[in-house]
Amino acid sequence: MALNADFLHDTDFNSIPGTVATGGINAGEFQKIEDTWGLAYVTALAGVVINFVFRGVQVELPKSVGTGLSFTAGDICWLDTSTKLVHKTFATGNVNVGIARKDAGISDTHVLADFNGRAT
Repeated sequence: MALNADFLHDTDFNSIPGTVATGGINAGEFQKIEDTWGLAYVTALAGVVINFVFRGVQVELPKSVGTGLSFTAGDICWLDTSTKLVHKTFATGNVNVGIARKDAGISDTHVLADFNGRAT
C-alpha cells in the first residue's frame, strides 16, 4: 500500500479492512473493528469498507488538548474510547494504544507514536 495518509510518517504499518460505522469517518480517526482499534486510512461514508491501520511506527494519534495534556517521549498513549482521543493518564475503560516517540505540547492536536491497536 502506498504511503499517502497524512498521519503516517513511515511505511512500516499494518492495516485490516473494516466497514465504516454510522456517521462516517475522517482519515486518521479511531474506530473499533471487532477487538482492534484502528485509524481510518481515508475519509469515507458510513457503510463503506476501507483499510484501518492497526499497527505502525511513527503514526500521528489524535490527542486531547488542554492543561496537563502534554506528552514526553516514552509516555504511554491511552485511548479514551468515548472521545476517541489519546492522553497519557489511565482511566477505567481506556486502552493502551502505543508509546509517544516525541514530545507533544498541551495545544498540539496529535502526538507522534508507535501505535498498536491491539495493545493492552
